[in-house]
Amino acid sequence: MSGELRVDSIADGAGTGSPSFPTAPGNPPVYFCRAWVNFDGTGTVSIRDSGNVSSITDNGTGDYTVNFTTVMPDADYAPIANAKLSLTADRSYVQCTSLTVTTFRIIHYEQNTQRDTDTITAIVAR
Repeated sequence: MSGELRVDSIADGAGTGSPSFPTAPGNPPVYFCRAWVNFDGTGTVSIRDSGNVSSITDNGTGDYTVNFTTVMPDADYAPIANAKLSLTADRSYVQCTSLTVTTFRIIHYEQNTQRDTDTITAIVAR
C-alpha cells in the first residue's frame, strides 16, 4: 500500500498537547532532534538549511551563537557540533558552550586557535 499523509499538526488524543511516543519495554526511550543547522561560518555567516534555528550570530573568529526559533524547555539539552577541517590544519575541535533556553555557542578551533570555517553542522537532542 502506498500513499501520502499531509498534516499541519499532530496532537495528543484530547487535542490539547503534543503526542507521546511510547517505547517498547526494555528498549531505551526515544529522544528527538529538537534543532539542527548547517551553516557557512566565513565572511557573512549564512545558514544553508536548518530546523528550529532562526539565525546564527557571528561573535568573532570561530565563535558563533545558534539562536532557536522555538525555545527549549530548559538548558539541559545536548548540542553536538562538527566543523570542516581546512586543508592546512591537521587537527580541529568544536566546543558547544553557554547553553540557555534560547541559544548556545559554538566555538571552532584549528591548531588550538579559533578559526572560521565554511561548513559547521550542529544538532540538539533533548
